Amino acid sequence: VTDYEVGLKSDWLERKLRANLAVYHSDYKNIQRSVYVNESSSFVTEIQNAASAKINGAELELTARPWRAVTLSASTAYTYPKYDRYTGFSPTGAPVDLSGNAFPNVSRWQAALSGTYTQSDRLGELNTTLDFSYRSRVDYQPDNHDASSARYVIQSGYGLLNARIVQN
Repeated sequence: VTDYEVGLKSDWLERKLRANLAVYHSDYKNIQRSVYVNESSSFVTEIQNAASAKINGAELELTARPWRAVTLSASTAYTYPKYDRYTGFSPTGAPVDLSGNAFPNVSRWQAALSGTYTQSDRLGELNTTLDFSYRSRVDYQPDNHDASSARYVIQSGYGLLNARIVQN
């Protein structure tokens, strides 16, 4: 893989606002993927060369401290992977063009929001945090399923909401 990345890290308003931005591009050659192949009436796992691909993406992180006791954060990431060329094999061993397939385990979008309130007293700090994260659709085995099995290996986008209180 050959990676290219450009970014910016900055603090504003007397360090009450931080903004980080990164944009990247990756050129992959000779990616290897595991696939199931039918050999003598049983399925076995084989490693095959997935040829080449490009991944483009961007990430943005923001952190604000509007008051001493409050920290707010937000982040988002966009990832777009695409095979340039990917010839795989069907379960019977016939060549198949898989260049339109998704990358395994890659969400196109990810995002997060959080807020923390810190209260200090003689016992230390009490941090109360609420956060939310989101991840878009993921295909865990894009090279090894058809339309009937897709519901077992594709996860729809989802969000998680968390709350916690920590005494330091």
